[in-house]
Amino acid sequence: MYKTEEGFNKDMERELADHAPWKKIQQNTSTKWINEHLRLVNTQVEDLQTDLADGLKLIALTEVLS
Repeated sequence: MYKTEEGFNKDMERELADHAPWKKIQQNTSTKWINEHLRLVNTQVEDLQTDLADGLKLIALTEVLS
């Protein structure tokens, strides 16, 4: 348990930081899963944020999954 709200806030900031280890693991896992499916339509993603931003690869993924 946290003795202060400040201690809680510091832990939350650390967990939500862009460099948090669990985020990198989740990103890598998601990218591999998406690429496994997009391979069927001869495309892939390298960076989830930029490659899915315009929605085209997301639409392709949705079509492959349906």
